[in-house]
Amino acid sequence: MKCRSCPRCHRTSLYSNGAFWVCVECGYAITESALSIDEGRARYGATIPS
Repeated sequence: MKCRSCPRCHRTSLYSNGAFWVCVECGYAITESALSIDEGRARYGATIPS
């Protein structure tokens, strides 16, 4: 199973439930598209348009 880093608590504990990525540590839920935007902004700075 693929795990990703949580934008809220920064632990590698996000898992996909089909509709959302959910953090098992803090309960944060985010869609795939929003998570991709957040990861892109973290990687490349705020150059990605909103």
